[in-house]
Amino acid sequence: MTSFDNDTSRGWTRRSFNTLLAGSALMAAGGTLVRPALADQPKLVEEAKKEGQVNVYGDSSMVPQLVEGFKKKYPDIKVTSVPGGGWSSYNRMMSEKSAGRMVCDVMCANDDTLLYGYQQGVFGNLDTTAGYPKDTVSGTGYVITQRMLTPIIYNSDAVKNLPLPKDWEDFVKMGDEWKGLIVSSDPRNSGTALCVLIGLYQGLGKEKTLAILNAWKRLDTEIAPNTGVQVAKMTSGERPLTVTMHMAFYKRMKEQGAPAAFILPTSGSMMQIGAMAVPKEAPHPRAGALFIDFVMSRDGAEIMAANGTYPSSTDEIIPTGFPVRKSIKLMPAGPEETLRDRDTVIELWKSAMGIS
Repeated sequence: MTSFDNDTSRGWTRRSFNTLLAGSALMAAGGTLVRPALADQPKLVEEAKKEGQVNVYGDSSMVPQLVEGFKKKYPDIKVTSVPGGGWSSYNRMMSEKSAGRMVCDVMCANDDTLLYGYQQGVFGNLDTTAGYPKDTVSGTGYVITQRMLTPIIYNSDAVKNLPLPKDWEDFVKMGDEWKGLIVSSDPRNSGTALCVLIGLYQGLGKEKTLAILNAWKRLDTEIAPNTGVQVAKMTSGERPLTVTMHMAFYKRMKEQGAPAAFILPTSGSMMQIGAMAVPKEAPHPRAGALFIDFVMSRDGAEIMAANGTYPSSTDEIIPTGFPVRKSIKLMPAGPEETLRDRDTVIELWKSAMGIS
């Protein structure tokens, strides 16, 4: 286990919590991009400006920050964002497609969601990815834009007298002193929760995963409806440990003075893969491509690192205070495995947690 708690500030207030939920200010990120910024392709910029608008679907934490950066660089292009989890955003887009009224220009979600969309013929390969790192262009209609570390995150003040887990299997041995102190999220609508469960299932096997889930049930783990509830419960100390929250939220909590810390489990942490794609029926496909191009530029990399994720366009820019990405031991959870085992894992979770 590696545990991180370098918090020196206290005084978490309702006001600062409200500020957190509203979003945090961007920080300067160090490092040098190993390739030139690509958000200057003249023809693409011209075509996008003619379309004049781009509609971005995705999470409520990172997407708004990227939208603001895009607006500053391209003030002539109107940008709207529609927040939502990966699968809920995908389902919204598919409802639009079925109605023949597509609104979405850019879909932001985990790679398994976008891989599924590609398999369904929703996304096509972009023709604007020349110069992107090879491992970011999947050939399946989406571009890998960021990686989100998902370890165990906790409130160091609220649990200072309790024995912390060093690994995922330690939950099985945790006593009743932890009862009512853990919060999680629902893998049916949370990409982070699904990533954690798939990682456990792939890395530890069915029996050990079931034992961990049974332990979470025994310890009265709360299933939060969204990440905001997890943040509130953890920072207030009501539910001071979470097992399904990625580090972007940890970073914001730290910036707001919350006593947040994290543990890298000895058997491995999970790394969500964030990706973006342009639907074939997007009303503004060139503006959508330009938005992704901006995300893959130095400007986009700095925004993502400043907000707590690892930009896939470079290893030279990482979030302040985070471990170097290549040094982190990870559980296996690729998009193909996630799609293959999704239903199995969700049924295992439902059975263990007593959900019909």
